[in-house]
Amino acid sequence: MPSPGAVVGMRTASQSDVGRARHENQDAHGEFQSRTGERLLVVADGMGGHVGGATASRICVETLGAALVDTDDAPDVRLRRGLALANERIRETAERQPELAGMGTTAVALLFGADARAWLGWVGDSRAYRWRAGELEALSSDHSVVAEWVRAGILRADEADKHPRRNELLRALGANEQLESEVTELEVRAGDRFLLCTDGLSAVVPGAEIAAVVGFEEPELAAKKLVAMANERGGPDNVTVVIALLSAETEPAVVAARRAAPRHALRALFAVVGAVALGLLGAIFYGLTRGGGGLPEVPVAPAAPSRAEVLRFLDDWSGAANAQDAARLRGLGFELSPEQLERDFPRGGKLELALLAEQALAPDLFGLRLRLVYTHPGRGGVERSEEQRAILVRAEGGRLRYAGNWE
Repeated sequence: MPSPGAVVGMRTASQSDVGRARHENQDAHGEFQSRTGERLLVVADGMGGHVGGATASRICVETLGAALVDTDDAPDVRLRRGLALANERIRETAERQPELAGMGTTAVALLFGADARAWLGWVGDSRAYRWRAGELEALSSDHSVVAEWVRAGILRADEADKHPRRNELLRALGANEQLESEVTELEVRAGDRFLLCTDGLSAVVPGAEIAAVVGFEEPELAAKKLVAMANERGGPDNVTVVIALLSAETEPAVVAARRAAPRHALRALFAVVGAVALGLLGAIFYGLTRGGGGLPEVPVAPAAPSRAEVLRFLDDWSGAANAQDAARLRGLGFELSPEQLERDFPRGGKLELALLAEQALAPDLFGLRLRLVYTHPGRGGVERSEEQRAILVRAEGGRLRYAGNWE
């Protein structure tokens, strides 16, 4: 199902499908928002075997999301740093887990900032497009062998589409110690429509057909249609699309808020003064009726954990489980006996965790929906199982701790 999102001035929708020829979906995508209102959209196309591709693309999306929300650096700096950190983390994970050796991923990320500006970063052949004034424009250029030959005049574009080396990449996250990414700044306007996609779409659906859908359909329906069109042409690969529409009626949220500030400043001042006055009157009444000698104590609600804190909790969990460290697991709130630890996490096996969704349920209680992937040696080689779980975590003393299942 598409996963639409909505803020003032922007609507987004996404869709991902395994396709018709693959048995597992190694694509990943995500949408993130910073505390200042910036929006980040990410698509990644993993590669590297049964488990590796999905792991690499997940690491990429999660790392880029954390880079957005946990730093005050300039947007282009955050994009470059996020891609570089994702590259490092993918390589480090592959070194620790031999079964993931050789994994990598493409990435395309679009960061919407303030003042009608946006930044695009990419590595590999996942693409970004912008539909404006009736035309679909490619914003990214593929880092692939045949794309380089086309730019050099060795191949024509129509020849590249059918060339036997069309899937060979020159750049990918996880491939080399030093990552060479591209980041560029974009000017955006109300009415613009953006598409991020993997080559599961762009390699099989002609640009004119993509333009007709992106330009004239609502984002949710467009996402469904594009995936269906790829599958109608055989679905040879996983296909993932993310669409963003900047509303023609309202500006992006960050821009609108900044431009509206002077107009509403006086009204906001009156509101604040009135609220303070009412608060003082209420405090006086409370003291008189309760016989107290001062203002009532107001409890301070703990701040919601950042995505980086959630990901740190998941990393600590998987690290402790894979090391069969019962003491560390108990420190995270899990109560496991040595027998349970051996049963659930047999020696030589690996646990991987992916965050699917999160929700604040109370000031200090949060629900997480997760995908758990177990790999362990079997008689026929490495065996893999997967499940989804919903758990509760509670913020205690600056840390997150497991608090039971989320029904």
